[in-house]
Amino acid sequence: MWEEALAQPGGMPALASRAACIATRLGAVAAAWVADGVVAKFSGASAAVPAEGSTTTPVDRAAAAAASAAESKRVRARAAALRSALAALGPAFIKAGQVLASRPDIVREDYMDELCALQDDVPPFPDEEAYAIMEADLGAPVGAVFSSISSRPIAAASLGQVYRAVLRETGEAVAVKVQRPGVRPIIMQDLVLFRALAALVTPLALRRLGCNAELIVDEFGEKLLEELDYTQEARNIEDFGRNFADDPTVKIPWVRRDLSGRRVLVMEWIDGLRCTDPAGIAAAGIDVDAFIRSGVVAGLRQLLEFGLFHGDPHPVREVERGEKARAPGPPSSTRALTPLPLALPLSLSLSRSPSLLFRETSSPFATAGSRTSTLATWRNCPPAISRPSSTRSCTP
Repeated sequence: MWEEALAQPGGMPALASRAACIATRLGAVAAAWVADGVVAKFSGASAAVPAEGSTTTPVDRAAAAAASAAESKRVRARAAALRSALAALGPAFIKAGQVLASRPDIVREDYMDELCALQDDVPPFPDEEAYAIMEADLGAPVGAVFSSISSRPIAAASLGQVYRAVLRETGEAVAVKVQRPGVRPIIMQDLVLFRALAALVTPLALRRLGCNAELIVDEFGEKLLEELDYTQEARNIEDFGRNFADDPTVKIPWVRRDLSGRRVLVMEWIDGLRCTDPAGIAAAGIDVDAFIRSGVVAGLRQLLEFGLFHGDPHPVREVERGEKARAPGPPSSTRALTPLPLALPLSLSLSRSPSLLFRETSSPFATAGSRTSTLATWRNCPPAISRPSSTRSCTP
């Protein structure tokens, strides 16, 4: 890892510059938190709201309630600052934020709600660069392959962004996933810095938590680098498709291997409701019990039958497809488990990452499959900020 990071343009000076950039951004966030805490302490804004029935005046209760509201506002501001800093620092930090967003056991709810935005709503890279990458990997102009394509990305995440397009030859709607340009050198630098920091905290982590921070970083880095190869992701999609071919309650999107490469993935577009949209699911008349059951069964089959399971689940990687039943009755539902960058062999996951077995999944277009999970465990993350998604016509 050191060798590849130092072999990047700039070598050690570039690595030192990156470390300074990280320290500056995260240090600014930490300094703001400290200053905000000092202000809150001396202004009395951290006063607790009196319990019901306590002998306080209405004025005291109103003041305490106002202080509590002010504190809540400050916490949301701190969480937003952390999310912005992680998004600005790039893919490795965005991915770390995504991991934290699915860990209610270690992250408080207001921070999790903000970090959920990192799952599909980070700043996109320029569309012109995305179209250039598409043409380089497709070996043909965009207009020769697609009759139309969205003029803006439908979603953007840590390693890439997704466009909605229509295949010229078949008229089928597809999701086109494009990798961020120049992402690997930045990730390599960050992983080296993570590893150096992990070496410092490992003795403390072993004493307090019983875990080796260096091994955690190694595992994180190994899987993150695997996600950069979209040909591997395409193979994972096909493997999942074969595994669930006999299950009518699970939909795995098809992938066009002939139109995909290491940086571009073309796969079936699936419309549906996010699993984190209970109101939408209820309005569509979906059988929630069947929805939960299909998720649990799909997860158990991955773990116990196939030995291959979704390695990067979070609540933007699974959708519920409500379909009108042919016979009179309530709408039927199909769980759409979409492609994944990390389809981990069960033996590897059990021997090296047992915690990965118990995290959620989901997505309309990202990467494939599902793990053991139920609707009750999925967090109700706020919807992604909408972006213009008008479609432009492509001329061959």
